[in-house]
Amino acid sequence: MKKLILPLMAVLFSGISANAQEFKNAGFENGNTENWNTWQKKEVKVIKEKKNVHSGIYAAMVNNGLWQGFNIKYTEGAKYRITAYTKYSWGEAPCLRVEYYNPDTKKMELIKDVNIAKDRNAYKATVVEFDAKKNGFVYRFTAVPGKGKGGAFYMDDVKIEKIK
Repeated sequence: MKKLILPLMAVLFSGISANAQEFKNAGFENGNTENWNTWQKKEVKVIKEKKNVHSGIYAAMVNNGLWQGFNIKYTEGAKYRITAYTKYSWGEAPCLRVEYYNPDTKKMELIKDVNIAKDRNAYKATVVEFDAKKNGFVYRFTAVPGKGKGGAFYMDDVKIEKIK
């Protein structure tokens, strides 16, 4: 049983930032999606076309689910804000969402999702605000390219901050 639990824990916690309130490779300036995970192990491209980058040299073109786990220092009634700069390309209802692992149900559960603005001309700040659920819970920030037949958008400069 122990042999099964350790690999399961490694998968669940992969991508969790060592620094409790910071995403690793948040601007994709490594030139890749290091520290990010993808759905079904499909590739998410990192591009450097200046017109599709918010700042720096690189941005991710989210055409597949892209996520990073994180943990936060819990404070009673704490509220957090995740800001990601996004630029729409195509698809129905692309969004950013925050989930957490609920140890009671043993499932990832949705806390909040926010649709990105459908603006092909400029990056917009997409903001997800949420209340911390419980100390020690593992959270996941996911970029969803679209519902239905898919979609794609650019994402850059992801940050998290405590606001209350």
